[in-house]
Amino acid sequence: MIKELIFVTGAWGDSHQLNKLLFLEKLGLKVKILAFRRKDYYKSRIIRNYIFLGEIKNDYKYFRRVILYLKGYSKLLLNIKKTKIAYVFGLDNVLIILLYKILFNKQMKIIYEVPDLREFHFSRTILGYVIKYLEKILFKKIDVIIFTSKYYYSNYYKNILTKKTKWLEIENKVEISKRSLRKVDVSDKNITIGYFGLLRCEKSLNILIKLAEQNNHFKVILRGIFLPFTLKYLDKIKKLKKIKYLGQYDSIKDFNSMYNSIDIAWIAYPFNKEQFGNHKLAKTNRYYESGFFQTPMIASKGTVDARRIKEYKMGLVLNLSDEKSSISLLSKLNKNDINIFKNNIKKVNLDEFMITNDYEPLKKYINSIS
Repeated sequence: MIKELIFVTGAWGDSHQLNKLLFLEKLGLKVKILAFRRKDYYKSRIIRNYIFLGEIKNDYKYFRRVILYLKGYSKLLLNIKKTKIAYVFGLDNVLIILLYKILFNKQMKIIYEVPDLREFHFSRTILGYVIKYLEKILFKKIDVIIFTSKYYYSNYYKNILTKKTKWLEIENKVEISKRSLRKVDVSDKNITIGYFGLLRCEKSLNILIKLAEQNNHFKVILRGIFLPFTLKYLDKIKKLKKIKYLGQYDSIKDFNSMYNSIDIAWIAYPFNKEQFGNHKLAKTNRYYESGFFQTPMIASKGTVDARRIKEYKMGLVLNLSDEKSSISLLSKLNKNDINIFKNNIKKVNLDEFMITNDYEPLKKYINSIS
């Protein structure tokens, strides 16, 4: 049985990384976290066995980022000399780990997680072709690949990976031991919409601000992190009575109170005009969180979330490209609708949203390594 494992990521802090860490620790492993941190990103309270590789800021110029990465990777390599197994996020990180394995530590096992696919994966640019070529070569050397959506494999990686490549699907479901559920107060006509997480969708913010301006019976609560290109909305939000930004949150400590303070969750994927992309292949973290807390949802048309919401009748689907029609549809929403959506969510199996036996195949693999 492995006693120690390294956990390598370029942006430590979000809830699904934390879920992986807690699972690995439950196996009796001593997990050493080697991670960069991003300034405008989630901050984790867990810092045990944590080795800080550097902080990446969005305004860093290319040369400064290269220097930062070189310093970080030199620290990384110093801490993986006797490592038998590495759990890695990020193509750049796995490239460094693979080179180290080939040159110095051929016995090391590598588990590589693909949490999402980016625009360049689908582009027909030089960068897109270079990424595909690199992955085709590198992935032959990886022992296990974790996809957070099986559609990443069927729609993209199936043509890159060999049949011998071992891969598993572990979705970004919720892993919370306790939850409290609020009953819908139908007599209260005010509807509260919650938009939580990375507040990066300009279409979403435009629609929610206009809705709060035009309709007295709607309130909007924002919690999470604005990105540099959405910070401009904060000044306008501060002037409105019906929309509030309540800052960042701790997913473990705050989820119960957050989801119990709203009637319906805004889970819309950041608006994308492209016909093919990550929004077509994976559910958002907010989908799992909302479902776990039996909170109705608002999703964007053409996404995996939208297909599920329509199937289970547990919320609204909007065409974000048409702000006017989206606001019109939202304006018609009432507490009776919310109650119907909530009752429909209760009929959905909890394992749609919550981790149950999802980690068993990974557990078997790790336990098989001597």
